[in-house]
Amino acid sequence: MGLVVAVMALVAFLCYREWYHSKELEKLEDRYFKERQTLLDRLMARDFTQYKQAEFAERIPVQLPEMPEDTYDFSEVGN
Repeated sequence: MGLVVAVMALVAFLCYREWYHSKELEKLEDRYFKERQTLLDRLMARDFTQYKQAEFAERIPVQLPEMPEDTYDFSEVGN
């Protein structure tokens, strides 16, 4: 009789342990997927921002400042 109770207790413990570990794994998987989704969202937002900045930069014509004629006399340099 005692052996039967011990085997039933062992089976009950093993079932509980399996259930507990499966719940912990589900929590870890949920956390992993949430963190992964957050990272993907940040990456997509960064890429979208870079895309919009490049698109905006293409619309702005590049205007280089006009430099005045070089009026400095270099003939006295080095003498």
